[in-house]
Amino acid sequence: MFNKHILKIQNNAKQRLQELRDKHLTETSELLATFGRVLKASTKAKETQDNAVFGEQVQSILDEHGGTELLLQSVLVFKKKRSCRSSRSGNEARP
Repeated sequence: MFNKHILKIQNNAKQRLQELRDKHLTETSELLATFGRVLKASTKAKETQDNAVFGEQVQSILDEHGGTELLLQSVLVFKKKRSCRSSRSGNEARP
């Protein structure tokens, strides 16, 4: 009886961990895709040397993904979680 209870707790924890990993993987992929689009726009802007168009393109890309406030909040949450993890493990946070 006790073993079944412990196994159930362990299985639930494994399932929850996998759900969190999938969620974070999705969030990270979206942030990287957004950053990739900004880099592509930057490359095109270097070719044409038109910074005004580049700024408009970047703002458009950011707006498509919820705007700068939402993206910045996602980055800050990610950094906070990372620093909490590194402080718990006793390792120094790496840049």
